[in-house]
Amino acid sequence: MIPYSFQTIYDDDIREVEKVLKSPFLTQGPKVKEFEEALKTKLKSKYVVAFSSGTSALLGLYFSLLYTKYKLFKSPKDFFYKKIFFFLTTPITFSATSNAAVFLGGLPLFVDVDENGNISLDKLYTFLEILKRKAKNILKNIKFASFVHYAGNPFNTQKIYEILKEYNIPLLEDACHALGAKNENEVVGESKYSLGSAFSFHPVKPIACGEGGAVSTNDKKMYETLLLFRNHGLKKLSYWLYEKEFLSLNHRLSDIHAALGLSQLKKLEKFLEKRRRLAKIYYKLFKDIDFAKPIRQSNYSSYHLFPVRFKFKNLEKKKKYFENLRKKGIGVQVHYIPVYLLKFYKRLFKDFKEIYTKIYPSLDLKTFLKESYKFYKEELSIPLSQGLEEKDIYKIFDVLISEYKKL
Repeated sequence: MIPYSFQTIYDDDIREVEKVLKSPFLTQGPKVKEFEEALKTKLKSKYVVAFSSGTSALLGLYFSLLYTKYKLFKSPKDFFYKKIFFFLTTPITFSATSNAAVFLGGLPLFVDVDENGNISLDKLYTFLEILKRKAKNILKNIKFASFVHYAGNPFNTQKIYEILKEYNIPLLEDACHALGAKNENEVVGESKYSLGSAFSFHPVKPIACGEGGAVSTNDKKMYETLLLFRNHGLKKLSYWLYEKEFLSLNHRLSDIHAALGLSQLKKLEKFLEKRRRLAKIYYKLFKDIDFAKPIRQSNYSSYHLFPVRFKFKNLEKKKKYFENLRKKGIGVQVHYIPVYLLKFYKRLFKDFKEIYTKIYPSLDLKTFLKESYKFYKEELSIPLSQGLEEKDIYKIFDVLISEYKKL
């Protein structure tokens, strides 16, 4: 089976991990700081804090903003009686993007995507204008927007920032797909127009820690909060004295994971160059295919995913095609089922029906968010990673075409 993405581990990566295994520190040692410093240089950011996963990074990013900007979670009562707030996001993402905010008491407001799976600038502006006319109280209680750089293909942070600024909504970046990517104005993670960016180092991402994540920010107060949030909310006063500032848990990255991440980070440009070169071959192959079109990604995408939109008659055809491809050893995947279609979120919308019907008539999100549902019906991510060779791309393409013609 050729998976849609997988890690590439070299002997020097193994040696770096082995060094840590033979050292006094498996966790809370020097490697995490080394990894953070290397990331800070790569991302051109003032501060970086490593986390145990991309999800923990998102949770820390959201918490640090709520704590520093809105003074939430300052009192123990806040953890027992969470104040409901709203946040903007898109439904074409892994559910962690919204889960982390919901966990903190947020209610998601989903904004539709463009044809490439990223946040639609036009639809964002239209959505905010609808709130301005129909639900001013909700608009005033939006604490942030968290948008994903889908597939590693960056959205224009400056334009999004300018739209949000008019409504006093801070921008956060879910950059879990996008390590090493650039947009027109900045390196993703530089955070010129956002208050912070969250990254993931899961094995299918551009570099692997096994599990791991990080937050980059230029805000000193958020940085200081992130450091505490990662370690139970504890503030060290001396060698053995400490104080607890707020409620949190263990979100630390181990030195074992950091050593692998640090070694992998040195190969990031090499990995990205390979992914981009293979993507160009795919684009040429699909050029004259009328029933399947890859989403158009920039030359500076990280190409975490290579999503293709197929002209399926319905979801049953997509399911059949998916199963047939996997039987042939082509490990395609769906990115993603729209978050609002997941059972928990369906229940959430029903539980808060009085609020949501002001925004989404009859709670019919399939109709209201037309492009995201259409995207879901058509999208399949086909294999792309630095571990593949050109011959693999041709083989994958031949199977994709022959199996589609059998439908």
